[in-house]
Amino acid sequence: MFQFSAKLIQWNLARNRSQNWIMILAVIGCLTSYILLGTALNAISAEIVQSQRDDWPFDLTIKVPTEDEKNKIRQIEGVYHSEELNMEEVYFYSNTVTAIGIPEEETALILELESGSLPQNDDRVTIPGEVSRAYNLSIGQKILLRTSTTIYAGKEFEIAGIFSTKKGVTKTFVVTNAAINQLNLQHSGSSLVIQLDGKADLEKTYYKVLDINPKLVVTMDSAGYENAQVTGTISDSLIKSLRFLILAISATSLAVLFYLSQRSGAYQTGVLRAIGVKRFWLLLPPLIQISVVFLISSGIAYVLLPILSQILGLNEAGSANLSSVGWDLLVFFAIGLLSTIAVNLQFLHRSIPTLLKDTW
Repeated sequence: MFQFSAKLIQWNLARNRSQNWIMILAVIGCLTSYILLGTALNAISAEIVQSQRDDWPFDLTIKVPTEDEKNKIRQIEGVYHSEELNMEEVYFYSNTVTAIGIPEEETALILELESGSLPQNDDRVTIPGEVSRAYNLSIGQKILLRTSTTIYAGKEFEIAGIFSTKKGVTKTFVVTNAAINQLNLQHSGSSLVIQLDGKADLEKTYYKVLDINPKLVVTMDSAGYENAQVTGTISDSLIKSLRFLILAISATSLAVLFYLSQRSGAYQTGVLRAIGVKRFWLLLPPLIQISVVFLISSGIAYVLLPILSQILGLNEAGSANLSSVGWDLLVFFAIGLLSTIAVNLQFLHRSIPTLLKDTW
């Protein structure tokens, strides 16, 4: 009977090649669209969380870690973005302000200018718009920044630009990285600043950083991260609802397709039951057929996803796409098996004359 069932499986796969390819294409379409849409929604959620941050968008600042420590910190779960900044606390008149070297291109800082430009020379500075208004400063004027209370210690800068006063725009003084070293001859190197994803616990992440090296100097911005977490909670609830809706639509479409494809085998089931084939051996071939369809579909989807991710601008999430294929495939595979079992159990419990004369 096993040999007969194997031949029946082979015959089923060979006789309905067009039907099988339609099912394969349907599975590929449902699987890839669900994963890519889910990835895009997660990316949107992350962007919404980060957009609610203030002028200093970083949650943790780690002062002068080694390269090995930087790599370990970046691997901590929940780290959304990290970058290196040359930073120095300096005095502007009697106020303590933060001066930073020009950050990297992919910085999380918003450097929107109201006028002028970022500093091109070591004796130029770009100042916050609020400072410009408070002290009636304009481009071309000179200011003194110093690292001690001694009036003669410091460096004079010409104002090259003024940042916008819009919400979220940085309120730091920006100079060249070389100028940071000139301000403080003992400047020891760049700090690592990190953003969390709005889901990770800030305090736990803080201690995870210290576990790497207890001597690291780490500061937290708790108030700023609380706002990000509130936004993240609301955004996550919305994203989960949308993903469930997409899954329900895809799964329902797939179940209907499998149901209709299996119903075409009603007459065949009636003939085999009439010659005495047991119900178990009649149920096995369609289950094997669906398994083969999903095996082929998952392989093609695994190859297509990185390509489609790059085309759609989701290439940064490519690894996430591939890692989620397994879980999402199991969901669709379970739906395919259940719909196949449902329609075949219906055949197995109908009378043989009904199956033989019903055209379906």
